[in-house]
Amino acid sequence: MAAQLAVAIENARLFDAAQQAAVLDERHRLARDLHDAVAQQLFSASLVAQAVGPAFARDPVEGERRAEMLVSLTRAALAEMRALLTELRPLHPDANGSAPSREPTGLARVRRDGLVAALRAYAGSAVLSGLDVAVMDDGYYRSQGGAHDEVLYRIAQEALHNVAKHARATRAELRLERCDDRVRLRVSDDGIGFAIGEQDGTRSGVERGGLGLRSMRERAAAVGGTLRVERGLVCGTVVEALLPLARETTT
Repeated sequence: MAAQLAVAIENARLFDAAQQAAVLDERHRLARDLHDAVAQQLFSASLVAQAVGPAFARDPVEGERRAEMLVSLTRAALAEMRALLTELRPLHPDANGSAPSREPTGLARVRRDGLVAALRAYAGSAVLSGLDVAVMDDGYYRSQGGAHDEVLYRIAQEALHNVAKHARATRAELRLERCDDRVRLRVSDDGIGFAIGEQDGTRSGVERGGLGLRSMRERAAAVGGTLRVERGLVCGTVVEALLPLARETTT
């Protein structure tokens, strides 16, 4: 009886530990999604909001354009937040028995229109205003499935947002291709690049990066992939994610 009781206590402890680990993993996932999907939109909206008044003072037409951009950004942030809330608690169906329909954004667009179409839509969004983004899908002719496509989208989203936010770049290139048994996502820009640590030889903001970089690395690792960030050959920064092909596409 003592042995059975000990086994029962150990099983209860292991079950509790597994529950706590699952809760922690979910909290980390929500933190990544809130950062990638909502915080980016709000950061861009705050920058535009600061420029609306001065823009109106200089040129009413430009001020109106900035105001419209602000509305677009806040609507996009609201749509992303609703999408995240829907994942936590599905929307109740309307009187006709179907969930309310909205223009999809972010991962909803990936699921509806595919990864390449979603990336092209994001490249032309107000979040990246002022940045010319070329999207090339060389050899990426087949979806890798939900998990892989969503990881690729979030990594591309974060990389492009960082370019627009930090790099002082005018142009970026996003290339998506299939290479043998892997999928490569490569984002490069013509900006100022990153600084090399003088004391420890590390790339400041890269190895010791913030939540955005950690989020990209964690997302790639979750599907067995890797992430590399380095200085461009001439200028700017290169972010490259290598993911193994999804199992359902290797048959």
